Amino acid sequence: SGQDFESQQGRQNNNFHTAGASDPRFSDFFSSIFGEDLFGAGVPRGRQAHRMTGENVDAEISLTISELVQGGQKELRLSMPQICPACGGERYTQRGVCRTCGGMGTTEEIKTIAVNIPPHLYEGAVVRLKGLGGKGYGGGPSGDLLLHIKAAKDKVWQVVDQINLETEVTIYPEQAVLGDSVSVSVPTGTVKVTVQPGIHSGQSLRLRGKGLKGPQGVQGDVLLKIRVDVPKNLTAEELDL
Repeated sequence: SGQDFESQQGRQNNNFHTAGASDPRFSDFFSSIFGEDLFGAGVPRGRQAHRMTGENVDAEISLTISELVQGGQKELRLSMPQICPACGGERYTQRGVCRTCGGMGTTEEIKTIAVNIPPHLYEGAVVRLKGLGGKGYGGGPSGDLLLHIKAAKDKVWQVVDQINLETEVTIYPEQAVLGDSVSVSVPTGTVKVTVQPGIHSGQSLRLRGKGLKGPQGVQGDVLLKIRVDVPKNLTAEELDL
């Protein structure tokens, strides 16, 4: 909002004083209106002391199942906003709309950064990395980087409901008929799974607590979808089964 000025009408001694640009009263008068030294360098007064925090930056990152569970380091190439160095985020200079930022108040800077991904993440989680966002101005702190987590497509696993992991386990007909104990790889290692006799293709086994860790520490499950591998040419013994 502009500065309020009291009307001069009705006052006595309506004298006019002609002042030149070199007159300090003339300069101070216009500086009080526009906040700028019109006869100096053209930089708004107090601009040097005007500290601004950099903008927060949102970015999406795809992580493998292993990275979701164990974490790791990733290199990201991001377009980072920064306070316009020409106008200090004010969008205007003495000459009008800032030509450097086009009146936006910010400019873009392409940066490649290495980030440490914490373990125990899930699809849809948001990780805030302090100070890795847009650059501050005038000594102000940088903003934060907000990483929106997405599960990368995987040949083995499918993410279900953010924290559950589904995969397919192939067994042989004799295992389906008689039952068996099979080794299954899960994100945290290998586990032994008991296959009950008479199981069919399409049935699922649930391994509780072997999935991803979700909000409030809720642990997801691993879902094993059974596929019975029936050979095209069966032996007489297999046919008897």
